[in-house]
Amino acid sequence: MPDLSQTMRGRVWKLGDSVDTGQLAGGGIRVSDDPMANLKANCLRGTRPEFPEQVQPGDIIVAGSNFGCGSSRSTGVVALKACGIQAVVAESIARLYLRNGVAQGLLTFPVPGITEMVDDGDQLEIDYQAGVVRDLTNGKQIALRQFPSTVEQIYESGGIYNIIA
Repeated sequence: MPDLSQTMRGRVWKLGDSVDTGQLAGGGIRVSDDPMANLKANCLRGTRPEFPEQVQPGDIIVAGSNFGCGSSRSTGVVALKACGIQAVVAESIARLYLRNGVAQGLLTFPVPGITEMVDDGDQLEIDYQAGVVRDLTNGKQIALRQFPSTVEQIYESGGIYNIIA
């Protein structure tokens, strides 16, 4: 469950514009009877072939504009969670993906200007309480908007299903 009171730190996987849900939750490789293992094995495989093998729990996705475009299915979010991604920070986020991120409890932050600030592999710090994202590698920082309190409650509960169940 995300804890917005805690500062998050992680390695950046930098992606471009219009990364769609088909890239996040692609198919083709079956590695197990476990659906989560299959989602992880296929996540971003076509965009970053090394991603499924090299991603580590706590890593952070930084992307360009229109992140999560495509299908309204939540499997793109679920695939990133299966990989251990702790947050997505993007120039802009497709509306349905943002809603799915909140519903599934994957921290998803729209931060215009983020891609000019970070490079692939940098160490990023997200300090939600202070309203800032810091690149610990180059010392740059950028403002982070706060969520409405209802969205904060959903995130802190681990997703909407934990609230309504």
